[in-house]
Amino acid sequence: MSLFGSLVTASSGINAQSKSTAIIANNIANVTTTGFKRSEAAFFDMVTSESELKGSAASGAVTVNRVQRVDQQGQIQETGFLSNVSITGNGFFPVKQSANPAEEFLYTRNGTFDAAIFSPTEDVLRNDAGFFLYAWPIDSNGNIPGNSLASLVPADVSIVETTSRPTTMIETAINLNANQQIINPHSLTPPQQLPVSQQSINGVPDPSQPADFSRSLTVFDNLGASRELVFEFRRVIGPMAHFSSNTNTAFNQSDVLVGNPGGAIVGDILELNDGTNLSSVILTNAPANTALGQANTMQDLLSAVNNFTDGAGNRLYDAQLDSTGQLLIQATNPAVTVDISNSTPSILNDFNFIPDPSSGTLVFNPDASLTAPGAANPQQNNFPAFGNLTNPSTQNWWEMRVLTPPDSSITNPLDPLFGQSIEISKGLINFDGNGRLNAATSLDASGNVVINGDLTLPTVSFDASTPTEDTSITLDMSQFSQFAGTFNVSFTEQNGAPLGERTNVEITRDGTIVALFSNGVRAELYKIPLVNFNNANGLQEISGTAYAESAESGIAEVLEIGSNMGEGFLNGASIEASNVDIANEFAHLIVSQRAFTMSSQLMNTVDEMTERLGQLSR
Repeated sequence: MSLFGSLVTASSGINAQSKSTAIIANNIANVTTTGFKRSEAAFFDMVTSESELKGSAASGAVTVNRVQRVDQQGQIQETGFLSNVSITGNGFFPVKQSANPAEEFLYTRNGTFDAAIFSPTEDVLRNDAGFFLYAWPIDSNGNIPGNSLASLVPADVSIVETTSRPTTMIETAINLNANQQIINPHSLTPPQQLPVSQQSINGVPDPSQPADFSRSLTVFDNLGASRELVFEFRRVIGPMAHFSSNTNTAFNQSDVLVGNPGGAIVGDILELNDGTNLSSVILTNAPANTALGQANTMQDLLSAVNNFTDGAGNRLYDAQLDSTGQLLIQATNPAVTVDISNSTPSILNDFNFIPDPSSGTLVFNPDASLTAPGAANPQQNNFPAFGNLTNPSTQNWWEMRVLTPPDSSITNPLDPLFGQSIEISKGLINFDGNGRLNAATSLDASGNVVINGDLTLPTVSFDASTPTEDTSITLDMSQFSQFAGTFNVSFTEQNGAPLGERTNVEITRDGTIVALFSNGVRAELYKIPLVNFNNANGLQEISGTAYAESAESGIAEVLEIGSNMGEGFLNGASIEASNVDIANEFAHLIVSQRAFTMSSQLMNTVDEMTERLGQLSR
């Protein structure tokens, strides 16, 4: 190695350490830059000549390459801004320098996104370096258009400035009073079958029996306007065939039937025929054997009728004296017709039974079907399906009606519905002996019994002139109950919301961009992907802590967060700080400074040596 070669080597050392110092200086300068990734100097030697003799010295040099550490994680810092987001693990946010789709995609870890970061009127999410965030738009079904860069669009949150949420689900827990007096439609004047609630038309007073309990609830239509729904409940005789004595005929359980003012005599027969089973009660002197169908007193008759069973041992009838002393007998099977017309005329006169309103005879038909809608229950198919159709409780029936207030668009006083509440649904509900809704059940994932209590209301039209306001609503009745005491509403919830303005934007852990509104509504707008590279350290650096794809990095791989394909995950309301360790950088700076000083000293030494050689030659 010549002395002049040593000068070249020392010079290369000075140059290399200068470059190393520049790299360190850049790292230190960006220690607070969001998403910045440090670089470091990688030194390697350069052999300029090679001695023919093994072990002999040859002059050389040193050079330096800049190595990016893009794949090193920076510290996650909370910011409190819901639209800020950071990445833990692999991946980059896809961004562009503008909203122009023709521009090249760039990639960054700087998640300081905000819609108004540069202008209060701007609505595209950008970070503090000015890059526009790109994401997949989410359609009304929650789907994204694809998984490629070509399917990404600027994250413009101005697509929804205001929004409302129509009510589609109501959940409420109502207890209906089991002590409420039962309405017997056959005892009304004039006698009628179910229903006991009817729609009034043309200003005629509503012939409905007053509701035993009603509850109004505010809901929201498709335009975000608040509306009222009214739920009415009337406790009624069940829809099964039933017959009762006239309201002028009252009994006590101790009444002796033979010889009473109606003219009943020993041997009179009350015959009940349901088409399959023929059952008879015969009047006799005391004592009576009710097991043989004998009766002397009203209590005997009630016991005898309640003892009638079919071939399988199932009770056929439920007999009682109601609160007014009327004899009431109901079939336990809602599907059968009961014929008592072959009973002894004197016993029929004694009990003074009210003829069936539907036939005018003593052949009594069910007031309503439990499997098909009719006048009494026109929307029964929309009510929860009955769990027990063969022998439901005879005493625990309610007629339920859902109304809307008068239609404000009907202004003509001659219109039949002018000023009238509109009935939108009516049906029958029943409770078992434990006070639970008689409805079909299923098992949930944990094996628990779940009551299927959904009432699907027909499309609710609040205003005929504005059909866009119409909405479809499901009422969850699974927590309805019937216990003695008082009518009570434990809670009511519904998922609607009035018109509200956009107040904020949130980016969630799975990359969903959500618009938040003043009415509490959350609207999912976009889904952010993460972009991976085989060699992230090979990306081309762009000003603003962004990177471009290069031959060394490999091709961009677009991944949906949560696909478990090697992508990282997001942290909301936070940013990723620079991955620069200031203490480590200063340690490297000291080493570079020492190496620089030594290379400078070496150059001085070689300079002195060459000067001495020059002196020797003189």
